[in-house]
Amino acid sequence: MGLRAVDVFAPQRRTEKRAGFRADIQGLRAVAVAAVVLYHVGMPGARGGFVGVDVFFVISGFLISSHLLDSYRRTGTLDLGGFYARRVRRILPAALTVIVITSAAAILVYPAIALPRVLGDAMASALMVPNFVFASRATDYLADQSPSLFQHYWSLGIEEQFYLLWPVALLLILALAGRRRWAVLALIATLATVSFVVCVALTYTNQPLAFFLLPARAWELLVGAFAGAALVLIPQRVPKAVAIIGGWIGLGAIAGSIVFVNAAMPFPGAISAIPVMGAAAVLYFGANESAAGPSALLSIRPLQFLGAISFSLYLVHWPILILAQQALGDQVPMRVAVKFLLGFVAATVLAWLIYRGVEEPVRKSRWLGVRAARLSVIGGVAACLVVLGSLAGLSGWAVTREGTLGPAVEAMTGAPELRPAGETVAPSNLTPALEDVATSLPDAYGDGCHLSLQESSPHPCVYGDAAGATRIVVFGDSHAAQWLPAVQSFAAQHPDVRVESHTKSSCPAAEVTVLANGVPDRGCDAWRDDVLRSLERNPADLVVISSQTAYALEAEGSLSSDELWERGLGRTLAAVTQAGNRVLVIADTPRLESSPPLCVAGHPRELGECDPERDTALDDAMAEGLHRAASAAGADYVDMNDFICNVERCPVVIGNLLVYRDFHHLTVEFVEYLAPEVSPALAEALDLPDE
Repeated sequence: MGLRAVDVFAPQRRTEKRAGFRADIQGLRAVAVAAVVLYHVGMPGARGGFVGVDVFFVISGFLISSHLLDSYRRTGTLDLGGFYARRVRRILPAALTVIVITSAAAILVYPAIALPRVLGDAMASALMVPNFVFASRATDYLADQSPSLFQHYWSLGIEEQFYLLWPVALLLILALAGRRRWAVLALIATLATVSFVVCVALTYTNQPLAFFLLPARAWELLVGAFAGAALVLIPQRVPKAVAIIGGWIGLGAIAGSIVFVNAAMPFPGAISAIPVMGAAAVLYFGANESAAGPSALLSIRPLQFLGAISFSLYLVHWPILILAQQALGDQVPMRVAVKFLLGFVAATVLAWLIYRGVEEPVRKSRWLGVRAARLSVIGGVAACLVVLGSLAGLSGWAVTREGTLGPAVEAMTGAPELRPAGETVAPSNLTPALEDVATSLPDAYGDGCHLSLQESSPHPCVYGDAAGATRIVVFGDSHAAQWLPAVQSFAAQHPDVRVESHTKSSCPAAEVTVLANGVPDRGCDAWRDDVLRSLERNPADLVVISSQTAYALEAEGSLSSDELWERGLGRTLAAVTQAGNRVLVIADTPRLESSPPLCVAGHPRELGECDPERDTALDDAMAEGLHRAASAAGADYVDMNDFICNVERCPVVIGNLLVYRDFHHLTVEFVEYLAPEVSPALAEALDLPDE
């Protein structure tokens, strides 16, 4: 299928020599994939290795745009059918092969309760829309506690969506530009600028959208497209000295980003322009080959090999690392040397096998190159097979997991146990059941009054007697919200008490500015200020405050994190108490390094593997500082952690109760079990009898 556009230049003869293979581009691919792999294995000196993906975007935009425009220059048409067929042949075989292999391995090493999400991500990846999935979950790619096996497929989603839209957009650009070559460049630059502005704005307002979605990432591919279009449309020979200097500056910008950019910085944002412009410079100036430029370095044999297998290496290195960690257990973190052997050395071998056995045979197949339609059918059938195979694997594995829990134990009732020993075997009457743990949420979540990261307008819910004379306000982040069931239990014992929730994800009541992916969360600050003003206008009988304390905070001079929290809580408590509110501060609860439900599912008869040490799960120094802040403000303070942890460890199962719904939130059922111990603290703060 060939489509014509208004001529931007006269068609050339078909016999004209086409641009040849550029070894420097292959070498740049090697630099990009090595950076990503070294970042993922935790190699010192590669803390910004994630920018390798940005370099890949630029290369992709450069190559497809220069190829499309070169074809148009020679023939006067854009062969969209041929273009899409080549993309299918280049990407789908290896991508689907890795999805199938990874899904099969996941069925072997993941617990049954994790498989629906794992295989759901596999399906999204097969359909090339995983970036939408991760954006909807507000995934933090740079610091995710439980990363998806297919999280790295987000970049393929971006590229495939760009490949789908860009040829049509380029056709429109050519039509609008007429015979003006500079107009083509101007229109590409305009699109890139708009996308860059969207990227920077979203980085500071909704970072997951900026990271994962095409509108905020398209500028990186468009920068590459601009460089490619400039070479094709205005083939002026750059002075050799300029090309040498420009190429080295570009490669230096990439190398500097790999070394000095880090996950604490706002990313992608404006800082991503450094590796992006660096990659564009290497690509543009590399067209003027010189032994003194970076092309000579990028053309060395090891980089050529790595560049050739870069796509397969990118695909396989991540699942190898995640599957290996899952097989070992999150409580046994792998050393960097082990990660390097697995994620780089072993992954390189597997990538070479996929490259030689899948990528190259399919890409060079004459039979598959006969018709684009045939390729489309093959790609669609393959995607369907992945989906069906994943569902079949899930069903079969779920059956084999029946009966792996231990015998039932007596249900936990009555007064909570002090310094609980915990269970060594998960009981069959585990509550909540592992398959239901994701729904063990306080009522505020289902009722729509626990605000998400993107919401900032207070929207409280009222529980208990709506006309009750005594008003309790629960104020803070999700760690405050987790205590709502205990406060509701207290209200149920006192008919004149009503409970009002003011909670927001990742937004503590303490007056500190949280950094979300390196960006100050001003929406959190605005929400907190609104709640504080409402408590000043309409004081409550009691304000219950709690918060997790693991956030990264905006710096204030040379203050440490502990000092920032103590001062921030002190400011909040001063404002609340001066307005006439009584306050009860509940100490933060344990924070684990991995998901307890997944660990229990994987080690149902070895729960000791899942129980973290108390000293690592609790921050005693932080707790002491917050206790001092509460005492200084005249607020009450209660610490429930002696009912959650014993002297040495924090059990994940106590009696028949699953303690945690994830790595740092308590289940509703366990909070309700603790309610008899929370109730006296509430009654004392309110000068009410504890019933």
